[in-house]
Amino acid sequence: MQSRTPGIHNLCPEIFHEQIEDLRKIGIDLYSGLELALAQSVIINTLGRYFWAKECTTFGHRQDFFANKSDVRIIHLAHMLWSLKDQEGFAEFLRNKDTNNFESTYYELTAAYWFLKSSKSVRLVVESGVKGADFDIEVKEFFLYNSLNVEVKAKQIDFTTEQQIINKFKKTRSQLPQDGNGVIFCKVNLSGLLTQKELIQAAQIFLKSTKRIAFIVYCWDSWNLIQEGIALAYIAVNREGEMHSIFGESSTPVRPAFLVEAIEWHQQP
Repeated sequence: MQSRTPGIHNLCPEIFHEQIEDLRKIGIDLYSGLELALAQSVIINTLGRYFWAKECTTFGHRQDFFANKSDVRIIHLAHMLWSLKDQEGFAEFLRNKDTNNFESTYYELTAAYWFLKSSKSVRLVVESGVKGADFDIEVKEFFLYNSLNVEVKAKQIDFTTEQQIINKFKKTRSQLPQDGNGVIFCKVNLSGLLTQKELIQAAQIFLKSTKRIAFIVYCWDSWNLIQEGIALAYIAVNREGEMHSIFGESSTPVRPAFLVEAIEWHQQP
């Protein structure tokens, strides 16, 4: 197996196909084994060997987020990293993230990946400290919007009242520009304390009080108690209520892009 210095420059189908051939030579030939091995390669080349050793191996001391659903989380994360690798700001975005508290970054990547599937491009924004410009993702040509500015929040404590949600959104809106094309993407835990109807109502109340935000997206893992899988679901809400299916299918991919592209590269004439 050829030795390479880790880096984003290694994320190309040709190199990953070579890795598939090398893995098969040492007896790793099952789809599941190739999938996990290549996912770990994506993570080494984007987040580094230290992060990989700590969060993606059995001898690392994982943070709680990776201790739960570890292998499927690694594969899903690698798929998103691969899919976003050519977008503006990707390398700098990763360099400036706190890898010891990764849940927020994971959902920023989730939001960027979902928006990218239905837009021309996304730009991953590095924190600047400037009021009104400290959002996470700039989206170009998303349906009827020429551009959107997205702020992502990964809520780790359950909301228990609609007013808590409204207060959270009020604190968040100052991070977005005043031009009305803001989006708040909020990861929530559906604990049963609030229904989806109440989440929608809280979003509508907030949106009617501001012109800065166009719509809200709630995101959650609908398989939260199932260890073997991730199925991310969402609701998008504007001032009129629940929106149409703006992201389409958004659960964990059946075949991650890094594996599909490596195989397809080999099949090209």
